[in-house]
Amino acid sequence: PGLLTKGGFGELTVNNPDGEILLPHGVSLEASGGSSISLAASNIVIDGSIIAPSGSLAFRSSNLSLETINDISAATNRTLPDAFAGRGTFTLGSSALISTAGELVDDRYNTSLLTLPSLHLDGGSVSIEAYQATLTRGGRLDVSGGAMVNALGAVTYGDGGSLSIAAGQDLNLTSVLGGRLSLGSGMSGYSGSKAGSLSISAPAIQIGGIGAQAGVTLLDPVIFSQGGFGDFVLTGSGLASDVAGEYVTGLHIAPGTSIRPVVSSW
Repeated sequence: PGLLTKGGFGELTVNNPDGEILLPHGVSLEASGGSSISLAASNIVIDGSIIAPSGSLAFRSSNLSLETINDISAATNRTLPDAFAGRGTFTLGSSALISTAGELVDDRYNTSLLTLPSLHLDGGSVSIEAYQATLTRGGRLDVSGGAMVNALGAVTYGDGGSLSIAAGQDLNLTSVLGGRLSLGSGMSGYSGSKAGSLSISAPAIQIGGIGAQAGVTLLDPVIFSQGGFGDFVLTGSGLASDVAGEYVTGLHIAPGTSIRPVVSSW
């Protein structure tokens, strides 16, 4: 876990396309400000913490194996393969944290005339792409902007970052569908300056309502007024219904649901 701090590296890429990546509970991977971490595997489980102020964190879990992709590319008569069971999953545990939130700096008691080291106040980016993603309640995703109080008491705020979550199809062959997105974790993009952005892509999305049918990602409308985000992109990529040839509405606002966007700031 100390590779990015004690080792001094600013970028870490782990590519294990036919294997798994696990960060256990109680383990914290902390990177210096502005660092980049990219993890790719058939299955990724984050039960610990990954923290990179103003950094870039990317997670990719593909369903189809490299062998299958290569066979399809070499075939003359290509047929659409079935999705593999138990592959392409991303899981965020109930006590896990993924954060690129900006730093919080209190410089009120600094009497030194020396130049401050580089600060990383802006929130960074978090990107999750998977065939099937489960973001468990209790887990947290944070791209909030930070803040600095200088020696005179003046406050400077960092901008909120970007959070992107996409699930439902294979990453290499997007016509292979059937994945799901279960969204229960907390998400934050606060800022005292520019609010963060949130992008969610799933087979089908329902906003409001008591329950949703199988395969539909249910969003509470308070997502638009809590968490600090100011920009939202919601995409329903497609979900087949139980009736042949018919599909579930990609984006559905349940009857009686009121959406009132309010940007919450520090």
